Amino acid sequence: MRYLAVRSPLIEWALRRAVTPENRIEVRSPVEVTGLRVEGGRVVDVEVGDAFIGSRFVVDALGRRTRTPD
Repeated sequence: MRYLAVRSPLIEWALRRAVTPENRIEVRSPVEVTGLRVEGGRVVDVEVGDAFIGSRFVVDALGRRTRTPD
């Protein structure tokens, strides 16, 4: 097991570079998520402005400052 200490911008850059070529992943930037729609304890839609975007998988990578529990 190896440990590498880096700052968040480097991790974000590497993650974006890895997922951008994937056809099944849509990167939307810059946008602000304004809400989540939950059914049966599972996130089913992400609210962005006036629109809801269906989702099978949601990653909240904001760390300690996330507002997701709210």
